[in-house]
Amino acid sequence: MSEKPENQPNVAQPQAPNPTTPASPLVSETPKKSSTPVFHVSLKAKPLQAIFAAIAVLIDEATFTFSAGSVSLRAMDPSRIAMVAFNYPKEAFDIFDVSREGKITFNIGEVLKILKRADKEDLVELALTDKESIRPMTVKLDAKKRVSVFDVPLLEPEQEELPEPKITFETNVKITSEGLKSAVEDVHIVSDHVEVLTTPDLFRMKGIGDTLRADVKFDKGSSELLDITKQDMNQETKAVFSLEYFAEIVKALGEVADTVSVSYAKEMPIKLEAQGTKGSMLFYQAPRIEVE
Repeated sequence: MSEKPENQPNVAQPQAPNPTTPASPLVSETPKKSSTPVFHVSLKAKPLQAIFAAIAVLIDEATFTFSAGSVSLRAMDPSRIAMVAFNYPKEAFDIFDVSREGKITFNIGEVLKILKRADKEDLVELALTDKESIRPMTVKLDAKKRVSVFDVPLLEPEQEELPEPKITFETNVKITSEGLKSAVEDVHIVSDHVEVLTTPDLFRMKGIGDTLRADVKFDKGSSELLDITKQDMNQETKAVFSLEYFAEIVKALGEVADTVSVSYAKEMPIKLEAQGTKGSMLFYQAPRIEVE
C-alpha cells in the first residue's frame, strides 16, 4: 500500500471522485422549522452507548427527530466524508411517550459521558417537558444502587436537509454483524485503513502497517458470510477505507441487527446497513484514494 498523501472524496457526491469538483449542495431551498418536542423515552444503556459513541465520532452536535412512532437522526461529518442515519421505532423502547413531535439538538459527546456512567443493563430515560420557556433535556440513569439525573442544555437545531446519496454499487455482501466487527478489530490492530476485496466466492478485509499485516477471509457458505452478489462475477471488487469512523460504526451496527449489508464499488462510497426489529442504521463513507 502506498504511503503517499490521500484524497478523501465527498460522500455526498455520487460521481467518480474528482478533487477539483465541488460537493453537491445538500441544503434545502426552504428549510422547515420544527417545533421543540415533548417526550419521555427509556431504553437499556448498552445499545444507546454504542449508537451515541458512533455518532459522536462524526459530529459534536446531533439533531434528533421525535415523531409519534420513532426517534431518528441523519448527520454528516464536517468534512463530508461520512454520513450516518438511524431510526429507532417505538417498539425498541421500554417507555415511549411523544406528546409533541419535533427536533432537538444537543452536544452528543457530553451526553455520551453521562451514558458511560451506566452499566449495560441500566435503564436510561430521556425527557423533555413543556413547563418552562428554556428547558434542558433530562437524562436519568436508573441503576440498581442509585438514580442519577442530569440536565442537558439544548442547542439550535440544524436546518440542513441531508438526502441519501444515490450510488450504483458493484458488490453487495451480507455478513453477520459479529463477523464484520471481529474482522474490523483484527485489521485495526495493524492499520488505520482497511482494504475491502470481494470475489464471487470470497469476502476479504486486509490491513498493512509498518511491521504487521492482517488478512481476514470469509469464504462463501461460511457461518459468518451469508451472501455475495456482484454485477460482474468474473471481476474482483476492491477499495480502501479509513477506519477512523468505520470501526465505531461497525460496533453500533451490531446493536441494531444480527446481519449487515456491505455495498461498495471501486472508488465510490461504501454503504453499511443494518435493519432489524430494534430499528435500522445506515452508514456511508467515501473511499481512500491513493495518489500514485
